[in-house]
Amino acid sequence: MGSEPILPETPRVCFFTDFLPVDEWQTVKKYCEINEDKFEFVGNNPAIGWKKQTHSTRPDITFQTSFLPTQEEIDAGGYMTNGDNYKISMHIPMDEYVNKILLWMLIRTRDIIKDTFGNKTYFESGPWLSMAKETDNMGLHCDGVFLDKVGAVTDFSCVYYVNDEYNGGEIYMPILGLTIKPRANSLLLWSHTWHEDMAHGVKPIISGTRYMSQGFFTTI
Repeated sequence: MGSEPILPETPRVCFFTDFLPVDEWQTVKKYCEINEDKFEFVGNNPAIGWKKQTHSTRPDITFQTSFLPTQEEIDAGGYMTNGDNYKISMHIPMDEYVNKILLWMLIRTRDIIKDTFGNKTYFESGPWLSMAKETDNMGLHCDGVFLDKVGAVTDFSCVYYVNDEYNGGEIYMPILGLTIKPRANSLLLWSHTWHEDMAHGVKPIISGTRYMSQGFFTTI
């Protein structure tokens, strides 16, 4: 894992604008804005660890990969936790309609993965939202561990962008030479998310607040 070749003809990053109907997108956006106080920082979780890696052909690039520590490792400590690699708050929407909209977003993305890559997948957990405020960021990392199934890896990741009224907060993939701030109601999807070439991060928010929803998929 991490060094297996990616074939040149294999799609890596897909970008979709106007992903949800306008009324559904606006509903999710309004929900985020009026429920900011319900987002909580979820870092410093000892059940998820991070290991520092150096890219095999780009020694100037280091990144983190996640892993599920054993009980012995948890007891011993000494490894990095979520909070060492990012500063972002999260929230599981309690509104039934918002939850349904985001669930549909994940289902549609799952179907796009099947149509585009040929992989039959299922997604990790249910819908959730993320919020990043001034100085919040996410360090360079690969989405390796699929938390919903022991031994599985995350093959595909997606980010749905709820808004774009903020400065900074660009997602960047240095090996691909990609830095982008998608407009509101867009979805970014990428494959081989465990591979070192797909290491990605989020630059610090300069001003404003960034809302998004993520999805992680493993091949059945």
